[in-house]
Amino acid sequence: DPNEPIFSSEDNHTDEGPWRCAFCYESRFKTMNFGQNEAGGKTCNNCGQSRSKVLKSCWLTYAELSPKMQRRARHMYANKYELVISTLYPKAEILPAEALCS
Repeated sequence: DPNEPIFSSEDNHTDEGPWRCAFCYESRFKTMNFGQNEAGGKTCNNCGQSRSKVLKSCWLTYAELSPKMQRRARHMYANKYELVISTLYPKAEILPAEALCS
């Protein structure tokens, strides 16, 4: 999709927090290694390769996702009522109940 963002391996989205080795993540079901490496670490704790060589996961907040990926995340994780309302009224902004009472 031409509207989806493309990220470079030089993008530093994960420098503040833990990161996953892309090499280990690719084989996670074979090795059963689902762990993360600590923030600021230069090598993978599992395979020992350097962070710059094996790449890393790109963590994005919901707001940083493209509209298409936001819809996909909402369909996967929203509660059923929000999903029905967003299907009937796609442009509606759904607020939590606590926001309506204050």
